[in-house]
Amino acid sequence: MTINLADNDPRIEYTVADGNSQQVFTVPFEFFDDGDLNVYQDGTLKTLTTHYLTADNNDATSRVAHTSGTTGFIHFTTGNVPTASGADIKIVITRSIDIERTTDFPSSGPFDVGALNTALDKVIAIQADLQDDISRSLRLTDFDLDATLTLPAVDSRKGTVLAFNSTTGAAEAGPQTGNVNTIAAISTDINTVAGIAANVTTVAGNNSNVTTVAGISSNVTTVAGIASDVSAVAADATDIGAVAAKATEIGRLGTADAVADMAILGTADVVADMNTLATSAIVTDLDALANLATEIDALGDITSNITTVAGISSNVTTVAGVAANVTTVAGVASDVTTVAGISSDVAAVENIAANVTTVAGIASNVTTVANDGTDIGTVAGISSNVSTVAGISANVTTVAGVSSDVTTVAGISSNVTTVATNNANVTTVASNITGVNSFAERYRVGSSDPTTSLDEGDLAYNSTSNQLKYYNGSSWEAISPGITDVVGDTTPQLGGNLDVNGNSIVSVSNGNISITPNGSGKVILDGLSHPTADGSAGQFLKTDGGGNLSFATVTTDLSGDTTPQLGGNLDVVTHSIVSTSNRDITINPNGTGNVLIGNYEFDADQSVGAGQDNYVLTYDNSTGHVSLEAAAAAGATGGGSDEIFYENGQNVTTNYTITNGKNAMSAGPITINSGVTVTVGTGETWTVV
Repeated sequence: MTINLADNDPRIEYTVADGNSQQVFTVPFEFFDDGDLNVYQDGTLKTLTTHYLTADNNDATSRVAHTSGTTGFIHFTTGNVPTASGADIKIVITRSIDIERTTDFPSSGPFDVGALNTALDKVIAIQADLQDDISRSLRLTDFDLDATLTLPAVDSRKGTVLAFNSTTGAAEAGPQTGNVNTIAAISTDINTVAGIAANVTTVAGNNSNVTTVAGISSNVTTVAGIASDVSAVAADATDIGAVAAKATEIGRLGTADAVADMAILGTADVVADMNTLATSAIVTDLDALANLATEIDALGDITSNITTVAGISSNVTTVAGVAANVTTVAGVASDVTTVAGISSDVAAVENIAANVTTVAGIASNVTTVANDGTDIGTVAGISSNVSTVAGISANVTTVAGVSSDVTTVAGISSNVTTVATNNANVTTVASNITGVNSFAERYRVGSSDPTTSLDEGDLAYNSTSNQLKYYNGSSWEAISPGITDVVGDTTPQLGGNLDVNGNSIVSVSNGNISITPNGSGKVILDGLSHPTADGSAGQFLKTDGGGNLSFATVTTDLSGDTTPQLGGNLDVVTHSIVSTSNRDITINPNGTGNVLIGNYEFDADQSVGAGQDNYVLTYDNSTGHVSLEAAAAAGATGGGSDEIFYENGQNVTTNYTITNGKNAMSAGPITINSGVTVTVGTGETWTVV
C-alpha cells in the first residue's frame, strides 16, 4: 500500500445539523492502529471502544474490523451516537501516530518488502501529522531570519502574558496577568476613555496646568463647600467664554510645583469634593460665578464689610426699596465702606433723622453715587445672592486669592465635565492613590541617573543612554533586554528536546564539539550509552546488547576465539601455518565440501578405513578432484618376499586415457562398464593378455 499524498491531511471535520443524528463518519486518511485516531465531539475527546470503534465499512449493523494502513470509518457505539438538539454538533477526527520503530531489518540477506513499505508509509503519515501540528502552531515566517521564539526562563515568565520585543521581535515576558486582569475588569471605562480620546489628548497637552490646579486643592475644597454659590456663577456662559481666552494663565499649571501638587488631588477628600463640583447644578453655578469675576475680585478687598452687611441684611432689604438713593450712595463707595465698619452706629442713626438731614449737606457726594445707578440696580437684582455671599465671606476671600486659577479652571470646564462623567474611575484612582504615588516615587525618567531619594528597587529610564536601570542599594545597574541568540547566554538550558529541524550542530575555526554529562551521567546517542572515560590504546567500543557501550581489547590470539571465522582471505605473508607439540593441522570442510589447495580440489568427504589400505591419491581430470583410489600394481608381488605376480583389476568403472607416448598392458579378461570409455591415442597400445 502506498499513501496518497493528496489524501494525507490527518484532519477532517463534520457537522451534525440541529435536529439530526449520525453514527458513522468516514476517515479519509490512512491509519495503522485504532489508537492512531483522536475523535472530538464539540471539543471533548472521546474514548476508543467506550464511545466509538473503527471499521473498514460504513454499515454500523455489520461492522468489519479496520485493516491497518488503510482509510476507514468511525462507528459511534449505542447510546453515544451524536444527536444534535438545539444546536449543531461538531465532530473532528485527527491522526496522531506514536513516534516509534516497530520493524527492524537484517544488515544483509533478504528482508520483508511489505514490512518496509508499511514502515515507510508510517514515516510519511507521521510527517503529515507533524506538518498538521506545525501549521496550527505559533511559528515564524520564512523571511524572519534573525527572530527567535525561545521562551524566557520559567521563573521570568511565571504569571505573565507572552509578549514580543519591540526591536528584535523575540519572545519575552509581558505584563503580569494580574495587571492584565485588572485592566480587563475596567474595559468599559477604557472604552469610555477611548471615546473621549481627543479630550484626553487635550488634557495631556495641558498636564502642567492640571498640576497647577493640584496646588490649589484646599481652594477646590472650599469651592465645594459653596456649591450653591458656584451654581449662580455657572449661569453666565458669556463670562466662561472670556475665561477660555485665558490661555496664558492655563499655562501656569505646568510648573514643577504644580506637578507635585497634583498628587494631592488624588486624596480621598479631594476626590469626594471634586465629585461634588462635577454635579450639573454646581457646574451651572460656577458658570454664573465666572460672570462676576470682576465683582468678586472687588469684594475680596472688602470682605470684612460684606460680613458686616450680612449682619444687617434686613437693613439692606430696606435699602433695596430706595434703589435710587443707593445709586447715589454708590458714588461714595469708599464712604459706604467706612460706614460698614460702623454698622452698629448706622443702626443708631435710624433714631437720629436730624443727623440724616446733615447728610443732605453733602448732596454732591450723593449725586456722585447716583451716577452709578446701573451698578446699584444690578446689585439690587441679586440681593439674595449678595446676602448668601456675605454668609461665606471667608470662602469668597479665599477664591479671590486664587482668581487666576479659577480663570484657568473655567477655560477647561468641558474637561471638568468629562471628568465628572467618569467619577467612578477617579474614585478607583483615589482608592489606589498609595500605589500610584508609590510607582511615581519608584519610577523616574530623565537624561541622567537620579541622585536623590534613592531606594533599593527603584527604576529609572536614562533617555541619554536609552537604558532601563534599577537601583541595587548602592548604584544604578542596567537591565538587560534579554538574549537574542544562544551566544549571549553563558549558562543556557534546554526547556525541551532540541530539534535541529534538518540542520546540523557544527563548530567553526576547527573547534571541538564537547558533550560532557555531569557526575555519573552518560552520553546517550540514539539509545546507546557511551563510556565517560577513555579506554586503553588499541581498544574498541563493544555493546552488551542492552544499549550500553564499553571499551574492549581486540583479541589478537585466535586461541581465545572458539568459533573464529575469516572475513576475507588469510594472507600468511612470509609465514607458515604451523602447529606445536606435535599437534595435527586439521582442515575439515562441512558436509560434502572439499579442500582446495592451489589448483587441486581434494575430495574430503570420502570414507576412510581399513578397506583403503595402499590406496593412493589420484587426479580425475573430468571432475577436477583429487581422491583416494586403489593403487595400480607397481611391481610383482607374491608370498613372502616373492615377486612373481602382477595383479590388476577386472572391471574398468571410470573413463581412462592411455598416457600419451605410453603403452598399457592388463591381464584379462577385462570388462568395461557401460558408459565408461578407455581412450587409446594414436601411437599408443593397450594389450590385454
